[in-house]
Amino acid sequence: MSTRRPPTAPSRRGAFPRLHVTGWAPLVALAVLATSCAAPPTDIVVTGTVRDETVNVPVPSLVAPAVDLDAGFAADPTATDGASPPQAPAAPVLAGAVIVATVAVRQGAHVEAGDRLATLDSNAQKAAIAIAKADAAVADAQVAVLAQAIKDADDQAATLTNQRAKVVKAIGDLKKAQKALPAAQKKLSATRKQLAAKLAQLEQALASLPPPGTPVPPGVTLPDRDQLLQGIAQLKAALKQIDAGLKQLAAAKKQLATGLKKATSGLRKLDDARATLNDARAELRDLKKLAQVAADSSHVSIDTANWQAGLTTVTAPASGTIVSIVDAGTAHTPGSPLAVIRPDGPRLVDAWVTPAQRAQLALGDSATVQGDWMAASVSGSLRVIGVRATYPPSSTPSEETHLTRAFPITVQTSGTLPAGVPVTITFAR
Repeated sequence: MSTRRPPTAPSRRGAFPRLHVTGWAPLVALAVLATSCAAPPTDIVVTGTVRDETVNVPVPSLVAPAVDLDAGFAADPTATDGASPPQAPAAPVLAGAVIVATVAVRQGAHVEAGDRLATLDSNAQKAAIAIAKADAAVADAQVAVLAQAIKDADDQAATLTNQRAKVVKAIGDLKKAQKALPAAQKKLSATRKQLAAKLAQLEQALASLPPPGTPVPPGVTLPDRDQLLQGIAQLKAALKQIDAGLKQLAAAKKQLATGLKKATSGLRKLDDARATLNDARAELRDLKKLAQVAADSSHVSIDTANWQAGLTTVTAPASGTIVSIVDAGTAHTPGSPLAVIRPDGPRLVDAWVTPAQRAQLALGDSATVQGDWMAASVSGSLRVIGVRATYPPSSTPSEETHLTRAFPITVQTSGTLPAGVPVTITFAR
């Protein structure tokens, strides 16, 4: 394409003034200036809101021994059905409501991780410990009885009559222990069922959590993932202990039956001759080992009861400020909030950006966070960029994203900011 030159002389059709070279110089200078002053990339400035992150401390699920309302009452002799109800031990049950005995902190107080928040009523758990210890004492007594029987057999090998009476007594004690095993198995099975149900609840709650880093809408509080994992680990450990105890009880039941059969055979040998006494003593030693297995299994119930008693002291899972906490003397259902803590540490700021702004951002971009109420700005880093554009909440104070689709972003700040306050985020370009 040819370039038109300015006229240097009047044409025949009209008179044009002569333009000198000096007249073109200002125009060329203006063109160069306009080219050199093209607008540089501008900073990305959006308005965000400091996320209100809280940790929920739930009321623990406690197991209490059931009360047998028929204890101490004889069967009705006038009953016409000819049968009386079985007097089986009552299995432990989940407490319907948990009473808060004392509260150690107040709303607005700062706590460190592990600080005591509240103490729950532990009368039922103390009773469970006493019952478990009593059962263990009975099992331990059976071991002592067998040990004494063996000692008496060693000392009185010549007195077959007395030795026979002691063996009979030992067999009777073992039969009592064998009769008590089903009740212990039933109690442990009931406890395992309850703990397994609680484990399923925690695992379901964990599975319902969104993946880490997923933005949570304002106002929505999710269970703490670390607390759920800790609770699941504790329940699995307790279930493992109970399963080991049930296995030991099952083995002990079979072994006790075998041992009783051997003891009866030994008793017959004692009636024949003194030589058979040595066989009886060996049998008694075997029975003592089996009784020891039963006694060791009974201590699983003590460990479970002590673990439950430890749950009555509720501690802070993280350092932070108490947002809310229940009052002493109030009753609450397991799983309901006992306290809410706003943890210490850097805050997250949620904001929205337009598609054009998102195209200029990348994870890890540095940002400056400033508020009208702040004496100085704090630094931040872009941690989350949404992958789907949607309409921001109507409360989002930004002209860029109002009534348009935008992408959510999350910035982690280097300092602690008040929850819920608006701030301005600037990404330098």
